[in-house]
Amino acid sequence: MKNTFAFIVLLFVLSACYKGQSVDLIVHNAKIHTLNDNNEVFEAMAIRDGKIVEVGPDRQIQNKYSTDEIIDAGGREIYPGFTDAHAHILGLAQQKLNVNLVGTKSLEEILIRLEKYQSKKNKKFIIGGGWDQSLWSNKTMPTNEKLNQLFPSTHVALFRVDGHAVLVNDCLLKQLKIDESTAIEGGIIEQNEGRCTGLLIDNAMNPVFEALPSYSESEMVEAVLEIQEELFQYGITGVHEAGMQFKDIAFFKKMIANKSLKIELYAMLFPSEENIQFARKNGKYKFKNLSIQSFKVLGDGALGSRGACLKHPY
Repeated sequence: MKNTFAFIVLLFVLSACYKGQSVDLIVHNAKIHTLNDNNEVFEAMAIRDGKIVEVGPDRQIQNKYSTDEIIDAGGREIYPGFTDAHAHILGLAQQKLNVNLVGTKSLEEILIRLEKYQSKKNKKFIIGGGWDQSLWSNKTMPTNEKLNQLFPSTHVALFRVDGHAVLVNDCLLKQLKIDESTAIEGGIIEQNEGRCTGLLIDNAMNPVFEALPSYSESEMVEAVLEIQEELFQYGITGVHEAGMQFKDIAFFKKMIANKSLKIELYAMLFPSEENIQFARKNGKYKFKNLSIQSFKVLGDGALGSRGACLKHPY
């Protein structure tokens, strides 16, 4: 009897030792794609401090590790985090703070959204973005006549979904001193019957960018964090930010330093003089989850905005 009791105690001690490594989470009954050289797929994984400690068969992981939280994946597929290889987090953050024109089916619908927005916000400068004339029944590029009627004394700038074109009203054109005689290298100022239509393409948008009012840092931080949370929900854990100004480096570094920005960020710099000097000084730059190793050069326009160079007219 004594020998039996001692044997049971020994089994208990050995079991406790064998399953003695504490982790925060065990996920089992899954198809975990490691994407390693052999493309191995495992059933379970143990996670501690936000990092995968080990992957392996169900029984091995559950016997080796102890935890208060276990997730049965129900045989679902699990992959490493995805990376969006071309994104504009800052542009999307600004779009969240502007009039959202994504999915509009006509210029008339755009005007309705602008009126609703302005009735609540009463802005001196209305900024919108996301329109795409290819979704409209009339697929011609918009002009600003109706914008001028609705907003004769309020600046309006409405960016196309690809960021290569902007529709502005005459009030803003006047402030920017853009008229029928204006020429901007690398840009198109659309005209019809000798007058500006309000459509500016590629480099012709630069004066608009310089005139845009700035959002507060707190507004931008809040919008970026909302975007980060949405990306995580889709399994996107890394983003390539396709085009960044010099001041944006400090903005992202501050968010990373206070541990609010957790997504992996690979940034491409616009070739401004400040950015070029930054690259010469730092070379390939790494700050925790921020990596800067390339420039973005705009060598041509886009097809959707009809700014790309073609052999024949659009």
